[in-house]
Amino acid sequence: MKKIVLLFSVIFSVLACCAQYQKSDLKINPKLYNHYTQTEIEQMYQNDFAQLFRLNFKMNSYVMFGTKDPGGNSKTMGYLSDYAKKGVVVNEEEIIRTGQVDPFDFELPQDDSRINVFMLHRSGYYIFVASKQDYNNVVEAQLNQFAY
Repeated sequence: MKKIVLLFSVIFSVLACCAQYQKSDLKINPKLYNHYTQTEIEQMYQNDFAQLFRLNFKMNSYVMFGTKDPGGNSKTMGYLSDYAKKGVVVNEEEIIRTGQVDPFDFELPQDDSRINVFMLHRSGYYIFVASKQDYNNVVEAQLNQFAY
């Protein structure tokens, strides 16, 4: 738990020191194209950059992978597969190999102040979703780095 809180503190510190970025500096996660068309993404880029940024940030940072339960200020929610959207096949071996989870394939709830922990069926691997408060603070801090 302390490591995760420290990680967020470091992220906030680094963000505070960075110069502003231009819209063109945003690197779209290729997996976002699995859920939105090129045209939809281009329209958001032109007309609603903040929404595109939030979607891209969610793809990159909403879900975290770890091998140690954070304990402390966290809540165990059960198995990740229990939160998969209808028709989604959960490939836990791929998640373990890459350390990535597509948050758009799951209905992963956020607690207002605690980290939600989702287990994989293979012992010793966990998926974390930061609290709404921490997540929203990081999103807004990063979004404010862009001049759009």
